[in-house]
Amino acid sequence: MQLEEFKSKLIDETLNRWSNTTAYRWSDVFDYICDYWDLDKEWENYFNPAAKTLDKTFDECYIIALNEEKYRTEPRILENLVTVIVPMLEKRLEESLGEKL
Repeated sequence: MQLEEFKSKLIDETLNRWSNTTAYRWSDVFDYICDYWDLDKEWENYFNPAAKTLDKTFDECYIIALNEEKYRTEPRILENLVTVIVPMLEKRLEESLGEKL
């Protein structure tokens, strides 16, 4: 797995989890972030702080993910990163909506 593939998996899993946990209708959230955010360019702003929350660098998380893939263990580091990033995105959404209202 290449680094970009890992990032892509992380993004997919994060959006999937967020779509299932947000208090808002996902289609509205998706439309809002497409209109007002530029997540394509901003994901890196979530990767490193999420890794730091886990007391790791993002590169260390990637290496752990490679080992999890190699030894066919559960992808826990991916899950842990998603668990940290989703509330960050939800908080940003709440703050952004508050500014718009």
